[in-house]
Amino acid sequence: MWNFIQPIEELHNIFNYLNKEIFASYLPLPSITIQSRGKRNALGWCSNVPIWLDNDNKDTRHEINICAENSNMLVVDIVEIMLHEMVHYYADLQGIKTTSRNGTFHNKNYKQYAEKFGLIVTKTEKYGYAETKLNDATLNKVKDLNFKQEVFLLYRINDEGKVSKKKGSIKHTCPDCGNVARSTKEMKLICGNCETEMDNNADEMDDN
Repeated sequence: MWNFIQPIEELHNIFNYLNKEIFASYLPLPSITIQSRGKRNALGWCSNVPIWLDNDNKDTRHEINICAENSNMLVVDIVEIMLHEMVHYYADLQGIKTTSRNGTFHNKNYKQYAEKFGLIVTKTEKYGYAETKLNDATLNKVKDLNFKQEVFLLYRINDEGKVSKKKGSIKHTCPDCGNVARSTKEMKLICGNCETEMDNNADEMDDN
């Protein structure tokens, strides 16, 4: 039986693993939530200051959120969102500003840290260095782990009862070694191991 506790627990497992393997356990545990993105155009966010406080004013925490409208994504995509937000978190703890325009535009500082911690970064015209995906080394760290895809079943529809548009990814497969990659738009990818053009079928979209 699915319950809301399961995906939150799994998000904690993902955070703890990435924190240990990539950040040498540097990051204090934040409040990890699943909330609606509202009017934001976002898959997740990290608060740039602590916004959770205990009754004794002693325990303060940042917040990392996975948007509820996309909480049924593939685990590999949820891992990428979590790592994306953990990069912001790390930079905030270092006193480094990574965004502007109310947190939407990702600057060169973000690119530098994201690449340092295992992400491939693409610059977009509107949001700066905001488009990320796991690099090969990071993907190898997580692809064989037993993260529980089955707990990410439900996602939030909007207040009018309409289903939010979900992000889709095109699967690319190397015909020589079988390596798999995904993209959110049609493009030509070359396998880093074999230097062979990867096959894809734009009609076969993974629902993220």
